[in-house]
Amino acid sequence: MLLLGGCEASDPATGAKPSAETGQLAPDSPGDVEAKANAHLANAAALVALLDGGPPAIRPASLAFIEPSLKFVRTAARHPGEVSVAVSDEELGIAAMSETGSCFWLVDALEGAESRYGQGLPCTGRSAFNASESAW
Repeated sequence: MLLLGGCEASDPATGAKPSAETGQLAPDSPGDVEAKANAHLANAAALVALLDGGPPAIRPASLAFIEPSLKFVRTAARHPGEVSVAVSDEELGIAAMSETGSCFWLVDALEGAESRYGQGLPCTGRSAFNASESAW
């Protein structure tokens, strides 16, 4: 890891930032790791639904049928295991709530552009469209 002029580098795979005391990457909490995994699972379910039925198939009931381990909600995700998904003409927006109270956003471009990541509230798929980072 390289630290330059007060800039912090983060692990591109996890987004973990180095500890101020040791310079070592601080691991994500188990709840944050689970929420990030849930975002990826929800993204896979949404892509399957899109391939099978197009944008109208992005509904909580159809997504839950594809990925029954998650609870898909129309509004903001408020509890661990809840995921909010939105679709536009060009992107899927995924928001997954962690037990720490953090919400992790994932945006998947439908036409091959790179995925974007972020964190924030409200924890909705539509808010996830604001994600702008290349990693969490």
